[in-house]
Amino acid sequence: MLRSAVRSGLLQRRKLDGVFVYLSPDPDTSADQLAARRQLTRPQRPSPSDPLDPLLIIEVLLALIRHPRCSPTQLARHLRGHSPPIRRPLIAAVFQRFDLQSVVEKGGPTVC
Repeated sequence: MLRSAVRSGLLQRRKLDGVFVYLSPDPDTSADQLAARRQLTRPQRPSPSDPLDPLLIIEVLLALIRHPRCSPTQLARHLRGHSPPIRRPLIAAVFQRFDLQSVVEKGGPTVC
């Protein structure tokens, strides 16, 4: 059904981030639809004032205890495969919220 709508010009099909999306044939409308789609799928960077999940904070702190000289990027590698994913921006937000960078710096070089 979608295929026939694309063939007849009622819709257009584009590949976006590895998936196909169906858009209006009108260029202005489809541009707005693509912009809205990108806004929804763009990863949000947490700000220091955003509430952080306490379980996330605990996971980051436990990883920092196990690897006390790691930077947020290095901790993200150690937390790879965690479900739900704990990515570097969230780890950086925890570091910033609790001023953990000074703790890492006191521990010596960031060899992890």
